[in-house]
Amino acid sequence: MICPRRTDPAVPCPDGRSGNPPSSYGTTPLSGLYDRRFWLGYLSNFTMMLSIVLLYRYADLVTYLGGSEFHLGWIVGVGMIGAIAVRPSLGRLADRYGAARLWWVCAAVLAACSFAHLTIQSHNGPTIYLLRIVYSASVAGLFGASVTWICGRVPPARTAEVIGMIGSSGFAAMALGSQLADLLLGTREIVWEQIQRMFLWAGALATAALVLAYLASRGSPRPTPRRRPPLAGLLRRYSPAAVLVAGVSTGMALNLPNTFLRPFAADLGTSTIGLFFTVYALTALVTRVSTRRMPERFGLHRMILVGTALLVAAMLCFAWVREPWQLAVPAFVLGIAHAIVFPPLIAAGSQAFPLRHRGTGTMLVWAFFDLGALIGAPLAGVTLHVGEALGLPAYPTMFAAVAALVGIGGLAYVRWAPARTATTSSGVQVVPRRRRRAVRPVVRPPVPVASAKGLADVHSGAAGAMPSPIVAPCEMDGLTAVPQPAENSRT
Repeated sequence: MICPRRTDPAVPCPDGRSGNPPSSYGTTPLSGLYDRRFWLGYLSNFTMMLSIVLLYRYADLVTYLGGSEFHLGWIVGVGMIGAIAVRPSLGRLADRYGAARLWWVCAAVLAACSFAHLTIQSHNGPTIYLLRIVYSASVAGLFGASVTWICGRVPPARTAEVIGMIGSSGFAAMALGSQLADLLLGTREIVWEQIQRMFLWAGALATAALVLAYLASRGSPRPTPRRRPPLAGLLRRYSPAAVLVAGVSTGMALNLPNTFLRPFAADLGTSTIGLFFTVYALTALVTRVSTRRMPERFGLHRMILVGTALLVAAMLCFAWVREPWQLAVPAFVLGIAHAIVFPPLIAAGSQAFPLRHRGTGTMLVWAFFDLGALIGAPLAGVTLHVGEALGLPAYPTMFAAVAALVGIGGLAYVRWAPARTATTSSGVQVVPRRRRRAVRPVVRPPVPVASAKGLADVHSGAAGAMPSPIVAPCEMDGLTAVPQPAENSRT
C-alpha cells in the first residue's frame, strides 16, 4: 500500500502507518502549549530584554567619552558585523549541540560583556568596538537559540503564534526597562557613576536570564548526530530570498530608534525616552496578543505586507515630530508594525529549511535583520551630517530616507516572492501566485495492480484472460488517499 505524503501526523495511512517522518515538532500537545517550561523561557526572555533595553542608552556612554552621533552610528554598525559573521556558525552549533546549550552560553557571554564595558576609556579605541561586536554576537545567539528552542516544541501551524507570544515578553521588558533607564540616567548631565550603574544592572539581569534559561530548557535532548552538508550549499538550496530582503529593510527600521532616539529626543529638548518606549511596548504587547492567530488565519505573506506598510508609516511619523509629546504617535504606529511583521518573517524564513537545519534557517533570518542594522546605522549617521550640511532638517531627513528604503524593500519582496504562504492546520503550504483558486489535490498516474479475479483466472488456466487493472490508493500532497474506480480493459 502506498502511504499518502502528509505533513499532519494526526491522520494515519490506510494501513495504520504514519505518513510523517519522525519529527521533534508537535512534541508538546496543543493543550499544554503554554506550560511551565514556556513560562520559564518567557521570564528568561523578559529579563534578557530588560538588560538589552537598558543599553538603549548606549549613546550616553559614547557621548560621555567625547563621541557624536557619527561615532555612535559606526560603533553600532561595526558591532553588527560580529552578529552577522557568527550567525551561520551559531545556527550550525544549534543544529549540532542543541539550541538550549547555545542559549546558556550566549546568556553567559552577554553578562560578561556588560560587565566588561566598565573598562572602556575611549570612544575611538579598539576596546569599545571589540566589546560591541561581542555584545551584538551574544544577543544574536540569544534570540536565535531561544526562538529555535521554543519552535521545536510546537506544531508548524502554531510557529508564528508562539514566536509572537515569546516576543511579547520583550515588549513588556521594553516598557519597564525604559523607565528603569530614565531612573538611572534621566538627567541632562551624565556622570560616570550613572553609566557604571547602567552596565552593572545590565550584567545582573543577563545573569538572571541565564539561570531562568537553564531551568526552562534543562533536560532538552541533544540532536541526533548526522552528516552536516556544506553551509554554502545549504543556503543556496533553501534560502528564501524575498523573505531575506524584507528582513533587511525591517531590521533597518526597527533598530533605528534603539540607536538614534536618545539624541533625537535631546534635539527636541528632552532628556527622557520613557514615554516613547512605554507607548511602543504597550501597543506592541496588546497587538501581539490580540493578533497571535492571524498568521495562521490569513497567511504569512499578507501579514508581512501589512507590517512593512506600517513600518513606512512609522518612519514618516518620526519625520513629522516637532515636540517631545508627539513621540507617542510614531511609537504607537511602530509598536503595531513590530508586533505584526516580526513573527511571520521569522516563521517564513525558518520553515523554508528542513527540520534538521531549522537552527541554521532561524539564524539566517536574524542575520539579515542584523544586516539591516549594519546598513541602517551608519547610513543614518551619514544622512544626519549631509542634511545639516545642505541646510535641511537633520532628523526629518534621516527618517524620510529610511522610510523610502523600507518601501523599496517591501516592493522588492512583492516582486521577488515566488509564492504566497498560507498556513493551514498541517503547517505552511506554498500557494503559487498564478493560482487564484483553492489548491486541488494533484493525483499521480494510477499504478496497475492485478485484481483478485484476474489472478484467479490466470491460475485456473482460462485462455485469453487478462487481469483488470485497478488503481491503488494514490499519493496526494497533504490529503488522504482516495481509491479511484476500476477500469475494464479489453484484449
